[in-house]
Amino acid sequence: MKCPTCSHKHPKSAGFQCSKCGYQFVFDPARDKIADNKFVVIMNKASANGTYHFTKGQFLSALCQKEYESPLFSFGCAIFTLCLIPLSFFISAIMTKDMWELGTPALVIGIPLSLFFVWLGRKHKYDPPPNMDRLNELIRRWKEEKGPIVGLIEEPNLHDPPPEWPEPDMYDYGVERILIVERDILVDWLVLNQMHAEWKTLIVAASGYPTYMVEHANRLLAERPDLPVFLLHDATEEGLLLESRIREEGLFHLAEHPVIDLGITPGEVEKMDRLKALKPEQSDYHLPVDMLPLLMLSTGITAAMLQQTTLENLLMQSQSGADDAGTVGYG
Repeated sequence: MKCPTCSHKHPKSAGFQCSKCGYQFVFDPARDKIADNKFVVIMNKASANGTYHFTKGQFLSALCQKEYESPLFSFGCAIFTLCLIPLSFFISAIMTKDMWELGTPALVIGIPLSLFFVWLGRKHKYDPPPNMDRLNELIRRWKEEKGPIVGLIEEPNLHDPPPEWPEPDMYDYGVERILIVERDILVDWLVLNQMHAEWKTLIVAASGYPTYMVEHANRLLAERPDLPVFLLHDATEEGLLLESRIREEGLFHLAEHPVIDLGITPGEVEKMDRLKALKPEQSDYHLPVDMLPLLMLSTGITAAMLQQTTLENLLMQSQSGADDAGTVGYG
């Protein structure tokens, strides 16, 4: 078992306390199917090494990505590389007939075999992927031994206004738009990661959370008829009905304000190659929006807000794909 504190490879037979630094292990890899070091790696992936606050949705996404990585793929790549060495030798050297007679069968058999292992590594995935129940159990076990997980948002916690409230125009910060999200916890996720300031956007949930922001949002809507309103929801049928629900409940005075639904739709989820590890096809491509990487979502929303268009339109415009910190590609 690799110690997440000192990286010492501690033998399980020696107990569950690191013999080098004294770290107390939480998980039994054989029984729990996860090791402490792997759990820490997943936490760091979800938080971008402590840079961001993250929800359980992002934690689960990181767990699925880690479980998706197959050792068979690395094994196949290694075999393929070993086959390339003799291949280069045979091509570059002046080979005799005997060498060809020996080498050709090896290459003919070896390369397809190595490619098969690469393919097998890519196909050999967990089924089904880890679910929220499993993640909750891992989190519970970890917190019992190690305490709260820094940066993990487990429930909405912005119910009360900050001490400076109601300082005049405190929340204006040059507000250029309003973003209404489907679930309360999405407000915490975006606000704690300073997306409201980066986007110059007032962020509030469809439920009216946090309550002290509803009056402020409606004041801005009344004063600025051209103020755009954006919606962000999960890739579900219920999420797709968010605008009609908001208008029906009447909590926000949308009137004739331009309302742009950013997505996400199940159809968009199906197009995102980087989400394959989540196996969204098992849920008909229904997916909580916070299972998308924050940087990927932030980049897409920033562009969509500037162009006042949907994420789906951006997806159609950008087929080339990009990494999490890059352009608005979803491939």
